Amino acid sequence: MPQLRNDRRGRGLLSKHLLRRADKYIIGVIILKIIIDSREPKKVIKLFQLSSHSIEIAALECGDFYSPEKEILIERKTYNDLISSIKDNRLFSQLERASNKTNHLFLLITMGKTKSRMNPHAVWGALARVANLASILFLPDLESAVYFSIKLFEKFDQKIYHPKVLRDSSLSEKQRLVNSLIRNIRGFGQTLSSKIALEFESIDDLLKNIDRVKEIEGISESRYALLKKLLF
Repeated sequence: MPQLRNDRRGRGLLSKHLLRRADKYIIGVIILKIIIDSREPKKVIKLFQLSSHSIEIAALECGDFYSPEKEILIERKTYNDLISSIKDNRLFSQLERASNKTNHLFLLITMGKTKSRMNPHAVWGALARVANLASILFLPDLESAVYFSIKLFEKFDQKIYHPKVLRDSSLSEKQRLVNSLIRNIRGFGQTLSSKIALEFESIDDLLKNIDRVKEIEGISESRYALLKKLLF
């Protein structure tokens, strides 16, 4: 079991909380594997290492923090980075790619000093566009984001969590059933499930014409093979 760092010089909300309640983190908490993207600041890594969990540093293809056991992927952005990613459309491609990698995607936005003068209505409009891809939360600072991430990994219960079903007005009720079915298969995500739902009128149509799935953009041979195996 990784040891909790006993450094009482640590400052800030997270470090003080963990040091003051170290016994609670060592006793009664399941030790989880948490993967931190290697591009994250050293401060973030040190804050995670204050917990009792197994911390691994690796180059993540997308996202910043990942829990394999809970299948949770977290994308962290400062407010300034959020504005920048909206302006160059990076936000949409990042979250779409990340949503295809996990069933549970969270976008954490840390506030602080903001330099951007972007119209707030434009910001809310952009976030509304990606609300079907990720759960979005605003947090006051970096330490709060790390502390929240740790608690989310610890307390998240997949048995009672119901992924959002894309309520696209272009989908019929039967197509929404297709969307819901595919959305719960690991590796597909909301974007791919909605694309598949738009191509088929119902689950029966999907089963009868399963080969058409290969023609949908974003469906690899491995994803197609997995889907066919699960459905048949």
